[in-house]
Amino acid sequence: MGASLKKGATVNAVAQLYGVQPWQIYDWRKRARQAAQPSKTATLVPVHVTEPDQAKTEAKQGCSVIIEAQGTRITITGVIDAIVVRTVLECLAR
Repeated sequence: MGASLKKGATVNAVAQLYGVQPWQIYDWRKRARQAAQPSKTATLVPVHVTEPDQAKTEAKQGCSVIIEAQGTRITITGVIDAIVVRTVLECLAR
């Protein structure tokens, strides 16, 4: 699809070069534009802050997870709970 966006390129020529139909390239370009648009509705996730159990946090090492999707960047640091990461990913997928 990227080749079809270059200056002077035509969709028909790019489609022929890669052995696909021109409508496929138009469809891919449309989907890329739609994915780049921000979501019209925001989904909020409830947050509950609690004091960590000191014995559990001392034994584990902290780390960082960076999630980038649809123009949004989310960084989770410290002791990372898999359920939290899954919840964030599910919300971003909506």
